[in-house]
Amino acid sequence: MKSENPTMFQKRLNSIRKDKQITLSDLGAHCGYSHSAVVKWENGQCEPSIATLIKIADYFDVSLDYLLGRTEVAPLTETQQLLFDKIKNFNDKQIQALLSIIK
Repeated sequence: MKSENPTMFQKRLNSIRKDKQITLSDLGAHCGYSHSAVVKWENGQCEPSIATLIKIADYFDVSLDYLLGRTEVAPLTETQQLLFDKIKNFNDKQIQALLSIIK
């Protein structure tokens, strides 16, 4: 039976999994569970153990707080992190030039 009001965990798990194009089976295999177990996590029929939550968070490189909805700070994507690393030492002139390009 599907949960009528999805928890933040259900929403985040589904969203992160789809964003990273990870199948239910792939996530289940990584955590040592079946495809159907992940389906149950996403539809609210059951919840993973704390140890499994840690595996999920590590797999997606997110914090447990983010995964459980305790923070809104989403992890940077690989591309965002690359861009951040490139521009973090820019001076004001370089930042303004970049902003002009983006606009």
